[in-house]
Amino acid sequence: MAAVITWIDRIIDESNTWFNATKMEDMANYVDAVGLYLQDAGDSLARGLLVRAGLSCSCAADCLVKMDADALAKSLYSRSAAAYLENAHSPLAGSIREWLWSLQKAWENFVLADEKSKAEAVRGEYLVLAKRVDPFLREPKLQPPKLESKASPTAPNLPESVVVAVRSFLEQTSGPLGSRGGRPATEGASEFGE
Repeated sequence: MAAVITWIDRIIDESNTWFNATKMEDMANYVDAVGLYLQDAGDSLARGLLVRAGLSCSCAADCLVKMDADALAKSLYSRSAAAYLENAHSPLAGSIREWLWSLQKAWENFVLADEKSKAEAVRGEYLVLAKRVDPFLREPKLQPPKLESKASPTAPNLPESVVVAVRSFLEQTSGPLGSRGGRPATEGASEFGE
């Protein structure tokens, strides 16, 4: 009889790239964390796990912000937003709640990417859907995300490996994200344990 592997076993598995990336980030080893998050995002896209890819991509961007690499971070926030938006528009999106949540995450990431026109378009789509779900809703409040940047007055001294990893990821993920194979998962929790 095979041993049953639970979701908690999968989350704490040392071979779990996302888990290792969060450990690196917790230890303020942002260089390794960025690489691991991007590896997880790429693997997730290949498996059609758009939500997980969006999360990993935005986590990598958060690390870059902590390293004062705002321009690179914005390009990753944009890719993260694209993953969430594609998940929202997927015919396999599991529910209205997931659709709304994916739109909210796409909006937040477009805001962080400083892509105002895309953020407004997603916000408009979110408001239309939210009002259809609850016609008595006046105007749903979307709270802009806040980031803590070190805001150093000098240019960041990024290791070349980080710049190469980000650029390579962006080149590999240009175009529609869903064309990578697999299908979007409908349950967020299952994305972290498959």
